Amino acid sequence: PWAWYIGPLLAGHSKAWISPLGAGETVWRTLSAASVGTQAAGATWRLQLVGVSLLTLLIGIGTWALFRRDRSAALWLLAAGLGPPLELWLLSLLRPAFTEQYLMGSLPVMLILAACGVWALTRIRGAGVWLSRIATAGWIVAVLLALQNYFFNPAYAKSPNWRGVAAYLQETVRPGEVVV
Repeated sequence: PWAWYIGPLLAGHSKAWISPLGAGETVWRTLSAASVGTQAAGATWRLQLVGVSLLTLLIGIGTWALFRRDRSAALWLLAAGLGPPLELWLLSLLRPAFTEQYLMGSLPVMLILAACGVWALTRIRGAGVWLSRIATAGWIVAVLLALQNYFFNPAYAKSPNWRGVAAYLQETVRPGEVVV
C-alpha cells in the first residue's frame, strides 16, 4: 500500500545537481573513481588518464585470462563488477542518478579482475614478471599521488578538524570532566 503513495513522489523527484551522462562519460567516471579518484577529490586529468588506462588494461587482461581458465567465473565477475555501473547508467537515462558513490560495491570485483590481469602478466614467458611489476608499480604510484591531497591538503578534507578539537579539549578540559 505504501508503494502506491510513495511511487509517484519518487518518480517525480529530480536532482538538479546530477546531470544525465553519456555512455563514455559513465565508463570514464566509473574507472576513474575505481583507480585514482575524481577531479573533485584532487586527481588531475593526467593522473586520471594513467589510472584509467592501467585499470582498463589490467581488467581487460584479467578478463581474457579468466575466460581462458574458467568461463563461468569470468562471466560472474564481469556481471558483478560491470553490471551495477551499467544498471545505474540505464536508470540514469530515465532519471539522472549517477554518482560514483553508488559504485562502491563494484570496486572489489573490479580490483579482483585487475589482480587477475597482473597474475596473467606474470605468466608470460620472458618479460612477464617485469611487465606485471611495472604495471603494479605504475598503478601504486598513481594511487599514491592521488592520495596526497586526501592526506595533506586541507581543502580536500571531508571531516572536521579533529586534531584541532583534540588540542582544544586538552587545553580546556579539567581533570575529572567528561566530554561527550
